[in-house]
Amino acid sequence: VSRAELAAAEAEVRNAERTLAGEVRSAAVRLLAIERIRGLRGQQIVVSDELAAFMSRRIQTGEASVVDMTQVELESKQLATQVLQLDVERAGVLGEFRRLLGLSAAEPINISGELSEPRGIPSSRANLAARGDYQAAQATLEAAQQSVAVAKANKWEDVGIGLTAEHERAEDAPEGFERDTMLGFRVS
Repeated sequence: VSRAELAAAEAEVRNAERTLAGEVRSAAVRLLAIERIRGLRGQQIVVSDELAAFMSRRIQTGEASVVDMTQVELESKQLATQVLQLDVERAGVLGEFRRLLGLSAAEPINISGELSEPRGIPSSRANLAARGDYQAAQATLEAAQQSVAVAKANKWEDVGIGLTAEHERAEDAPEGFERDTMLGFRVS
């Protein structure tokens, strides 16, 4: 029973490691995705500013309306607001990442690289036997089965069977020597 309970505890630790690794990977992917989106929004702002300058020149020549230029400027400001929101989201994900890794706020985090394009839907065939939570459940089941077996074994008291033999010689003053032999069978 103790071995099975120890195996269950070890499997729970492996599951916690697996879960933590997944959370760290997820936070790293979110950071990379935020950086990529922020870069794209920055490029959109540059293009939007170029379009606003172009629209300004067209307004001076009378080829465009002020409403169109105002619309372009509004979209540029919305993109700038989205960049600020992405910065806030990035700070939150960095805080979560630090917590997961056990780092202080003063320690720098540098995640580099780019996310690859999705190649397709992942396989739905998971190897359950390799997962820590599955192993923990199996070990807990084994511990419970062992506990049931121990309880069943302790249901009945121990049975003891014995055979005793005793021979006694005693002197009785007027009668002489007496011999007593006893044979016994004992069940407990």
